[in-house]
Amino acid sequence: MAWSDGIRMSSIKKKERTTLKKVRRNLRNQSIATGVPTKQKDMAIKVLDESGLYPEIVKKVRSCSRRYPCNSKWCDQCSNARRTRYKRYVAQEDMLKEGRCNATGTALGTLSSNYRVRAGQRMVKHFDGLPLILLHAVTINLALCDLDENLSELVGWYRKQLRPALARLNTGAIARGKFDMVLKYADGTTFHLPDGDLSESLQGHELPHERIGMLHIHFVAFDPSLSHAELRGILVDAFPGAQRVCVKRSYEDNVFPDGTVTRGVQGFLEYLSMEKVEVAFGSESVDAVLEFAKLDSTWTRPNRNYSFGVRDNRTVDLIDHSRVTELETELRRQRIKDGFKDLDYANRWLHKWMSNATVVLDQVKRFRRNVHRFRCYLQESYLRFNLG
Repeated sequence: MAWSDGIRMSSIKKKERTTLKKVRRNLRNQSIATGVPTKQKDMAIKVLDESGLYPEIVKKVRSCSRRYPCNSKWCDQCSNARRTRYKRYVAQEDMLKEGRCNATGTALGTLSSNYRVRAGQRMVKHFDGLPLILLHAVTINLALCDLDENLSELVGWYRKQLRPALARLNTGAIARGKFDMVLKYADGTTFHLPDGDLSESLQGHELPHERIGMLHIHFVAFDPSLSHAELRGILVDAFPGAQRVCVKRSYEDNVFPDGTVTRGVQGFLEYLSMEKVEVAFGSESVDAVLEFAKLDSTWTRPNRNYSFGVRDNRTVDLIDHSRVTELETELRRQRIKDGFKDLDYANRWLHKWMSNATVVLDQVKRFRRNVHRFRCYLQESYLRFNLG
C-alpha cells in the first residue's frame, strides 16, 4: 500500500471515530433530556464515570442494593419515590386526625432507611398534631450563582438573612426545611431578583442565555395565628422581587387501602428532601451533568438543613383557637367560591340560599308586612265605600 493511501485510510478512520463520538454524545444527550428517570440517572452515572472526576459518586451508586441502599441523589432507585419500598404506612387501627398534621412511620414503625423518608420523618415530628390551617409550605428563590460558586458559603450567608425575617413571626413559631439547588438558563427564569442576589457576572445587564445555579429553599412554617397570606407578606418584605416567594396551604394526607400514606405535611417534607438532579438541557445535557456535579460538590447534606424555633410544652397552648376557626371558615368559603362553577343547579341554589338566608328572610318579612298593609287598606276602602 502506497504512503498516500495509508494517510487517506488513517484520516477516514479518524473521521469515523469522530462521527461515532458525536453519535454517542447525541444519544446520551437524548437519553438524559427525554428519557424516563431511570435512564436519565443511568446515563448520568456513565457520564460521571467516563469523566473520572467523581469516582466516589459512581462507586457508591453502583454498589447500591436492597439490603444496603446508597441513599444518593444520583441513584434511580433511592431517589425515585415511586420505586422505593421504604414508604410511609399507617395501620388500620390507627386513625389520622382530620385537619391536623400527622406524623406517620414505615410498616415497621421505625425511621426509614431511605434518606428522603427519614428526613421527612425527623422534620414532621415538630408539627405533629398542629392544625393544618396554621402550617404553611414555603418556597423562596434566593440567588442566581455562577457554576464555580461555593454553595456552603452562600448558604451560610442566606441562613443569616432568613433569621430576622422569621423572627418577625409570633412567639412559638417553628420552621423546618432544606436548601436546594437546580441548574437554569439565566434568561429562562420567571422570577425577578435584586442585583444583590445575583452573582457579579450577572449584575448590571440583561441575563444571558447560559446555565447558572439557582439557590432556593423549601420549608414548612408554623405560626400560632398567622394565615398564609400574612406570612407571605412578611417574607416578601424580607425578600423583594416578583414571583420570588411562594406560600401555600398544607394539604391533608392521602391514605390508600393498603395503608400507604402520601401527600400531607410529611409528603412535602419528603419532597424537599429529594435533592433533585435536573440536568435535561437538550443537546447540552452531558455538559449539564458535569456542571451540576461540580457545583453540588461544594456543599454537603448537613449544609442543606434549615431550622428555626423549637417545639416545646407551650406550643399547643399558644395556638389561638378562635383564629383557627376563623381561618378554617374562610378556607371553606374560598373553596366553595373556587368550585362554584362546577356545581349543579341544586347545589348552587342551596349555597346561595345558605349564604343569603338572612337577606332572603328579611325580604319575605317585608313582603308579608306589605301584603298585610295592602289587605288592611282594601278593607278600610271597602268599609268607607259601603258605609259612605
